Amino acid sequence: IIWHTVFPVYREARRKFAMVQNISHSGVNLFFKGVDSSAALKKRYKALLKIYHPDNAGGDKEVLQAISAEYETLSRNIE
Repeated sequence: IIWHTVFPVYREARRKFAMVQNISHSGVNLFFKGVDSSAALKKRYKALLKIYHPDNAGGDKEVLQAISAEYETLSRNIE
């Protein structure tokens, strides 16, 4: 095993897991920080979908679900 290639992948997976855990428990606005209009919210949501979609190489289903939940909450509050 080549540890210098495995460790960054493991570290990234742990970071994503911790991020999802924090989002689901704290209700903090992490993905849409600084967004103040519905147009900006929708634009950021589409950009995040492109990045974190499970079909992409770096995509993650749990992170995408957290993004969608945060988007739904914020879209109700902004409008």
